[in-house]
Amino acid sequence: MKLSEEGRMDIDADTGYYLGYRVRSPKYPDTVITPRMLMTHTSGIVDSGTFLKSRNSTSSTPLKKLLSLSSSYSGNRPGKAHRYSNFGAAVLAAAAEKSTGTPFYEYTENELFQPLGIKGSFLASRIADPDTIACLYDTDGRPSYSIQRQLREKCAEELGQTHHIYQGNITISATDYARLICVLLDGGKGENGQQVLSSDSVNEILKVQYSDGGIRCGLCNFLSDGIVKGRTMHYHTGSNFGMYSSFAFDTDE
Repeated sequence: MKLSEEGRMDIDADTGYYLGYRVRSPKYPDTVITPRMLMTHTSGIVDSGTFLKSRNSTSSTPLKKLLSLSSSYSGNRPGKAHRYSNFGAAVLAAAAEKSTGTPFYEYTENELFQPLGIKGSFLASRIADPDTIACLYDTDGRPSYSIQRQLREKCAEELGQTHHIYQGNITISATDYARLICVLLDGGKGENGQQVLSSDSVNEILKVQYSDGGIRCGLCNFLSDGIVKGRTMHYHTGSNFGMYSSFAFDTDE
């Protein structure tokens, strides 16, 4: 939405326009896949076995090749069916990189984290004090994502190629994570008073974009009446390597 405000990305345009190559479901070659679809998990792009294997590999498959595989698509018409996709989030970040000419980790730091006074990054090696980084453990108490491994993570030198980090690899404290939520609670303004998004962008993020079969989602967030009785909450959860996270908030209170 920040890029939309800057005129650098139209969330209803063809994602392939920003990536520089064609992105289409084999079943629906004439239907464009848009950033809005990626943000509502309705693009048809899925977490295929090839993507998951590549994500956890030291030599990942090029994004263009992954997006050319039929296994990377659900078979549903883009925009018509919801299916949660980590890969879709990575594709969105790649498109953002290409549209700005800047690594996504740099763009988010410069345009969001630093103005809001947040210490966070998609690359753990950019955290000023590595002693604050937590080691993650599996259910048997063994390290599943060591600090050393986190510090070794790298992004591809070529913009628009990284897909193993941007689907959920941010290193951030719980307090700073909450500061991101404040932006959505106060019309695009952070806890420190910095305006980083327009109120129109925030309204678009929180608006119900897709609803079917009990699923209601905005742009990269979901809505539920069951988290707190009598309230509609916006929320998102996440888990990987033994890390479990969640946020939920009520825009009225």
